[in-house]
Formats: sequence, C-alpha cells, structure tokens
Amino acid sequence: MRNIVLIGFMGTGKTVVGKRLAAELGWSFYDTDRTVESRAGMSIAELFEKQGEESFRALEREVVREIAEKEGCVISTGGGVPIQPENVRNLSQKGELICLTASPETILKRVERKIGARPLLFGPNPLERIKALLEERRPFYAQASFTLDTTYLSIEKITEAILRRMRSLDA
Repeated sequence: MRNIVLIGFMGTGKTVVGKRLAAELGWSFYDTDRTVESRAGMSIAELFEKQGEESFRALEREVVREIAEKEGCVISTGGGVPIQPENVRNLSQKGELICLTASPETILKRVERKIGARPLLFGPNPLERIKALLEERRPFYAQASFTLDTTYLSIEKITEAILRRMRSLDA
C-alpha cells in the first residue's frame, strides 16, 4: 500500500485522521507543520511574523521533500503544501493524495479557538478569509485522487472511508 498523504485546508481533520489511520495501520505518522515548527524552533505564526511566508514555504518544501522519501507512513500536510508543484510531485511519488474538505463555517468552528496560531486568518473577518483561500486553493486541492467532505463525518467514518479507498487501489 502506498503512503497516505492528507491534503486540504486547515480544520478539515488531517492531523487527527492521520494519527488514527497510522495507528490502525501500524504505520508512522508525520505532520509537516509540526516538523517545520520543530526545525524552526518556533510556531508557524512566529515563523511568519519573524521571517515571513517565503521563509516558511522554503522550510516546508525541505520538510516535504524529506518526509516524501519515507515508506509505510501517513503524512498530514499543511494547507498550503499542494500550492507548490514540487511538493505535489514529491508526495505523489510514493503516496496517494487524499483531500479532506469541510464547509467554511465548519472550518471556522474547528479552528476559531486557535485562530491566533493561524496567520493566514488574521484580520477582521476570518470566515470571508477562509472562503477566499478555499477558492484560491481549489485547483491545487483538486490534484488529489480522492476527496472526502468531513463536515458531517466522525473521525471513525473518515478513517473507514480512506482505508476502503486505499484497499480498493490495492485490489
């Protein structure tokens, strides 16, 4: 079975579902955002503030390139990872890209208590910002071979659907 690579916007469940999938499969789990934070020695919000988005994206590309080389793992990516073609190429070599989606209102509800840690949502109207970013990123998220709307699904149902999808590819 190929690596499972979860792409999609923040708040769609990539990390929590990724951890569950890895546990069920007995695979390693990698979160590109957490790895970037670990390497930088600071949060993504601090990295954006102190070094800018370009610096963050460069470190993110480096992290993605390294993690994409691994096998037998579940990878949860930051929401902007698929915007960069190099990231998609690297992750697709050994992995199956699966996009998790949710309604803008659901995303806001899921991330609003951590909005200070989400630099792309800073500003007076986070819901409008979410809608604009989702629209901007739609063609990049469409590169996934499978898309799953998590708005009304439990973690268990999402995990089951992804495992069914992966098994059907192996059949």
